[in-house]
Amino acid sequence: MQARWVLGLALSYPAFGAVQVEWNAPLAECHPIDLTVSAEGRSYVTCHQPFGRAIEVYSYDLTGRLAASQSLPAVQQESLLPRDLLLHEGFLYLSLTVQKAGAPQGRLLALDPATLQIVWQKDEPQFIGNNLVPLPTGGLWWLGVKDAANNDIQAFRFNREGLVQASFRYDSGADDQLGLERRSGAAAPAAGLYIGGYSQVFHVTADGTLQWKVDFPSSAIMSRAQGELIVTHMRAPQGATAEFNAEGRRLWELDQGGSALTLAPDASVWVTGTRVTEDIAGWDVRVLHISASGQLKTVDLYEGPLQDRAVDIGTDSRGNAYVLASSYVKSGLIGMQDRYLILKYNPEGRRLWSHLYGANGLPEALQVTAQGAVYALGRDGTIRLQD
Repeated sequence: MQARWVLGLALSYPAFGAVQVEWNAPLAECHPIDLTVSAEGRSYVTCHQPFGRAIEVYSYDLTGRLAASQSLPAVQQESLLPRDLLLHEGFLYLSLTVQKAGAPQGRLLALDPATLQIVWQKDEPQFIGNNLVPLPTGGLWWLGVKDAANNDIQAFRFNREGLVQASFRYDSGADDQLGLERRSGAAAPAAGLYIGGYSQVFHVTADGTLQWKVDFPSSAIMSRAQGELIVTHMRAPQGATAEFNAEGRRLWELDQGGSALTLAPDASVWVTGTRVTEDIAGWDVRVLHISASGQLKTVDLYEGPLQDRAVDIGTDSRGNAYVLASSYVKSGLIGMQDRYLILKYNPEGRRLWSHLYGANGLPEALQVTAQGAVYALGRDGTIRLQD
């Protein structure tokens, strides 16, 4: 089934393919930022009110019913912006920025997932923490930039109780636009941290020591369970993707890349990005499937009628891949609008279906459960799809 939006309500009508909309949860006057989903399928969303007046946190049960909500209001002369959301070790972690009098402050909250009540809170002055990195051995890294003038890389390692175990700071002497995006951190072996930057990737040990750094730009990074690091970027002409071992040695490199990546159960790599052309209307979504050894298996180009832009990618336990994007299409007789686009691929790289929904700009985030339920977040709210 496919959802058709009329005055904010979702109506369903038959569509080609097996995909159907299980439910949707609209957002009213609240700009969505991030989405995470538990193994059981409970979903959590953050959004912010206009002018940063408040951050709203919502959780939905398996049927899309609102299960709990929490409003975090700004105090006078403050504005709040949610950054990253992470479900880990029985807590829902929220990284946000507090802006007041021109000086940003990072805030890390640990929330009870059932009630969304705050369990503990940590503040860090002059810090923008954009990336929460869970550690398989316990705890997490809070990664971002420090010092608004130079944007030095800064990271803190916390245990579950909210105690700082280690910290790391890197200052190149210039404006370091590193560690600022949500896809710029990944777990390294033995509670360490990988950081993806504008022109380099870093390996930091559990005690905050810089182990190595290698020249390689990154748009997104991800680590394998064995400790290897996968990096991709979109630099001209068509980017690159590479894998490094825990010692920083390059294992393979492919001269094609993207802006988001994910790993499949068979250790292969899925990458998506936007093919940018001189004609903006000709932008298309590229999807790459790369073998575990770095060989390009398949390439797919989604060519909508006008501009298409990739946002995120995920896989399920069977190796199917799902891409979140936007597509600029006709609306009515003469109108145009951005709609949200989801694509599904089988483990061999063949596109199985595409689904357009919503009517309000770029989507924000994608989560896929092991069973293949797809959750996507955009300005129209949260939608759940299922084959």
